[in-house]
Amino acid sequence: IDLYGEAAVSGPHYNKVQVALNNGTSTASNQADVSRYASFFENGHLKPAVYTVTVYAEGYAPLTAQVDVGVRLEDKTAVYTGEAISIDPAVENWIDGDIVYTYYSDEACTQALAGAPTAPGTYYVRAVAADILASNTAKLTINKAASSVTLKAKTATYTGKAVNIDAATVKGSTGKVTYTYYSDAGCTKKVTAHVNAGTYYVKAQVAADQNYKAATSKAVKLVIGKAASTVTLKAKTATYTGKAINIGAATVKGSKGKVTYTYYKDAKCTKKVTAHVNAGTYYVWFMVKGDSNHNDTEAEWVTVSIAKADASDSMKTASGTLYK
Repeated sequence: IDLYGEAAVSGPHYNKVQVALNNGTSTASNQADVSRYASFFENGHLKPAVYTVTVYAEGYAPLTAQVDVGVRLEDKTAVYTGEAISIDPAVENWIDGDIVYTYYSDEACTQALAGAPTAPGTYYVRAVAADILASNTAKLTINKAASSVTLKAKTATYTGKAVNIDAATVKGSTGKVTYTYYSDAGCTKKVTAHVNAGTYYVKAQVAADQNYKAATSKAVKLVIGKAASTVTLKAKTATYTGKAINIGAATVKGSKGKVTYTYYKDAKCTKKVTAHVNAGTYYVWFMVKGDSNHNDTEAEWVTVSIAKADASDSMKTASGTLYK
């Protein structure tokens, strides 16, 4: 039996044989008409399908068989690779000859492509075997590939200027990379100024491009440590005046914290003194307290030497009484 509804039979019952396709009304084999099965055709090609063929012959029980005919394609979803992506090979039955695949950019299959597509998008594919049987139309979907973006944690020192995380490493998208800074590990509190000492959390985002999806990195830490301060103080030599003689003011770079001075009478700095009036040598320890962006300084010392006053310069009279 061929697919136009005709039976190849011999014998006395030839004119009594009738054929029906897909359980349709039977038609005498010698009256078979292709138009009888017009609903099974498209553009002159038999549609792929599983056909039910029933043969009726006088004096015999009807014979029924199913014939899976044609070239059929399955829809396919793939991910962009940078190379052309083809539909999976067609399932072919009762077909001789090579299968030709044609790719289209539109569902109506009017805009044919030169070959299998590469770029992400939705495409439509048809296959024809031996220029006789045409497949169904299959959908080929190429999705954008995933991107990845990674950051490395960073430790820096306060400079008074914004400290930025180092550039992210991106694989995939060529889109713009942006960075978002947070003050909390949960990344809920954005900050625009990452200048002061402290711990910040940073994420990088790469925008999607034509072939790759957008992506966001895991959060990493940006730790800005406190900077060192410097404090300098010059030793001082003075002459006894009868009043306390203080060391000069220290020169501080960095911290705005309090500068403290401690006076000692001995070189081992075990005997503090609060009155540094009399002639002698005093040892002054000094340091500056750190602030939010600077550390404390190490304590250092210098000397204050108070010399005895010259009697000829310091002797004065008052009501006849001599005094220094």
